[in-house]
Amino acid sequence: MKKITIVTIMAIITSFAYALPVEWNFFSYDIKEDKTPVTVPLTDNKLIMPDGKKIYAKKIKSTNNCFDFEKLAKPHNHAVLSGSFNCEKARKTYLGIGGLAFAVELNGKMIYDFRRRGLGNDYNPVSVNDHIIPVTLKKGENKIVIRSCRTNWLLDYCYGAERKIDWNFVIAELKDYKPVKPALAHPELLLRPAETEITVSFITETPVHAGVDYRVKGTSKWLRQWDLADEVVLRDTEKNHIVRLENLKADTIYEYRIVLLEPPLGGEKRSLWQKREHKEIFTPVKTFKTLGSRELNFFTFADTQLSISGTLRTVADREKYMQKMRNLPEFKKSDFIVINGDLTSYFHDVEKDLFTYFFDSFGVQKDTKPWVYVRGNHELDGLAASVWHKYFVPEGKKSYYSFKNGDTLFIVLACGDTVKGKLNAHIGPIIDTASMISKQRQWLESLVESDDFKNAKFRIVLSHISPQINEGPMTSDLHKIAVPLLKQNIHLWIGAHCHRYWRMFKNSNILHSVETHTPKFFYEKAKCNWLTLDGPKGNQNPPDLSYLHVKISGDKLFAKVIDPDGKLIDSFTISPDGTAAELKHADNLKQFKLQKK
Repeated sequence: MKKITIVTIMAIITSFAYALPVEWNFFSYDIKEDKTPVTVPLTDNKLIMPDGKKIYAKKIKSTNNCFDFEKLAKPHNHAVLSGSFNCEKARKTYLGIGGLAFAVELNGKMIYDFRRRGLGNDYNPVSVNDHIIPVTLKKGENKIVIRSCRTNWLLDYCYGAERKIDWNFVIAELKDYKPVKPALAHPELLLRPAETEITVSFITETPVHAGVDYRVKGTSKWLRQWDLADEVVLRDTEKNHIVRLENLKADTIYEYRIVLLEPPLGGEKRSLWQKREHKEIFTPVKTFKTLGSRELNFFTFADTQLSISGTLRTVADREKYMQKMRNLPEFKKSDFIVINGDLTSYFHDVEKDLFTYFFDSFGVQKDTKPWVYVRGNHELDGLAASVWHKYFVPEGKKSYYSFKNGDTLFIVLACGDTVKGKLNAHIGPIIDTASMISKQRQWLESLVESDDFKNAKFRIVLSHISPQINEGPMTSDLHKIAVPLLKQNIHLWIGAHCHRYWRMFKNSNILHSVETHTPKFFYEKAKCNWLTLDGPKGNQNPPDLSYLHVKISGDKLFAKVIDPDGKLIDSFTISPDGTAAELKHADNLKQFKLQKK
């Protein structure tokens, strides 16, 4: 009986542990090819050339299955590897390959031929993730043959005969490889609603091509808008996607679904001239409604920052508030929702801080509500503040803009942290406040001259900072932006930032507040009807948050401010001429006379 040594045992284990040869047969030769590759027969470990010449194998080993064909085959222009390995049982697996023009045969069958059309790897270094091939290994001995050439007609055509691309080859079994199955990492958001446009923003678990299918509810034909770079290239390098649907019908219910393209094995880093199949994956169909109805309802809140507030200190605390808010009748009947800035204090990770911790809990409904996300000062604070726009501002658009519903015009301003950024930024990105102020001012000067502005029955400004309150540099910068508006009839200016509910009517010097503290103001009398919404760590009196619901119907704007339990804080109406009238308010909403600037 033959003695079994440790070396023999290790050799047996090795042969079963790796689905690739430990030792390879290597051949190299020269042959002329045009556009059709020549497959030289391999028989009994020798190549039979077309002229009858026989080329015998040279034994080689590689611990990592990486081969420098440039060195091994020199001075020849073709290389062949062959070998065999054993499997304990039949199984499916993946081979990962990196190389130039090559072909792979397994157990006498060609499974991957990349010599004629493909460029192989036109990048260095090659890796086992460049070409991923599904294979079925049989029980017992498996034979593999790899054929590669130094160049081909397509390589020369694209790069020239003198190009320098290393002729390396690498192969490995990828036992743990899992093909990409595209899926959403978070529920999608509908943003920036308008009469004929809406934005769909979503994040996928991995970078994939993506778009949005949409159609008028009740029709059968889907329209499709891809997430494009420069209006032509489908983006697949990032997980976040933002798609603007345009030329929609006003006051119309649409069905939509997200379409994700399942990438080929190995992903999108593939060789040119290789056909790459993509499978379409669809999310469940949901609906949205464009603006333009005769009656409009919207709901506003702001400053949901976690804080030293006694009741709003953690993500879980905030979610309890938000769950209660979603159940309010005023929230449910609104056409869109406004978050008027400062959703959180510091943006270290946009996906986690905003989606995981906030928007995800709003995005599970079948009939989704669009959002207007107004940029506040804290949207420019934190390590990730420089990418906020990628999730909330469509390509080619600005964070300040206007939109209509019938004869109501909404003006959204961007009021960033104009104090702490600049070239010595210490809590966020470097910012160019002078440019932001100048361009927004120019835009407003054009807007007030437009027909949309002049013909509007109601004009509503959404701005995190309020122009009436003298709060220092941020308000001063807002004044530089907003001068064109303050000269016009603005029916309602909705602000936040102060973490207090304050309200004043146009031409009045009376402030309504639930606390005795009153700020100093820029003007003796208010330039427009305005209010600010409550937020945590502001006043010492409850509530931690306040919500505004606005209904516009006919010639009346109805405003209602409530606390987190839905109890009334304040209510009033506004007419097209700007006249405001109180309806009813809570007993603790008191009146205070303005202090001058």
